[in-house]
Amino acid sequence: LGKYKSSQKDLNRIRGAFAKGTLRYVISTKVFRQGVNFTHLQVLVRADGDISRIEGIQIPGRLARLDEGKDCAYLVDVDDSFSPWASYRAKARERQYADQKWQQVSYEELLNELGNRTENGSGEAAGEVRRGIPG
Repeated sequence: LGKYKSSQKDLNRIRGAFAKGTLRYVISTKVFRQGVNFTHLQVLVRADGDISRIEGIQIPGRLARLDEGKDCAYLVDVDDSFSPWASYRAKARERQYADQKWQQVSYEELLNELGNRTENGSGEAAGEVRRGIPG
């Protein structure tokens, strides 16, 4: 929907549609990093590689707001193990999340959780549901 250099009018239109839930998927670089409130947001994929302390609070904070029918959320943060520089930055973000008391789930744990949902046949998680909300 957006182009590389969107006008403020276009950005406001996109932001409004996403906030209302009529636009369900957004790929954003810096537009939605700070100062936005999307209570329905349940999954955020973070692939920016940033280790800023402010971004480490603001970006996951997009998920921490509860909404009707939302009792958990997931932040998927890419573990950049393809280079020492990127790996260092991924570990730094991991420490930031730990400092903020976010529950961290490994890829293997996530796959097991998804498998548990499938195995019991109800669509509900078998056993404990992992929450991605601090506290």
